[in-house]
Amino acid sequence: MLAISLKDPRILHTFSESNIERLERLLIEHLCHLTDGPCEYTGQTMVRAHNGLGIRSKHFHAMTENLQKAMDKNDVPFRTQNKLLAILAPMHNDIVEKP
Repeated sequence: MLAISLKDPRILHTFSESNIERLERLLIEHLCHLTDGPCEYTGQTMVRAHNGLGIRSKHFHAMTENLQKAMDKNDVPFRTQNKLLAILAPMHNDIVEKP
């Protein structure tokens, strides 16, 4: 997902000041934690991590599309994809800034 997103002109700018190695580690931790894996998420809250980045719904949806592409590429079953997307969807309100 991150590799696809870093090439996506719709959202590439949102990573301009990110430490990509740290971001990748935190994404893995967060996804693992959210899916009841053995990981502990050590990052900030979604609100704090995304505050001031100017993220809009179109950016959130682009990232979601990139996640779906990555899951398709890695043969993640459709049902599993839907379960993960259902877990992530409520984060929209924490990540997207109100205009």
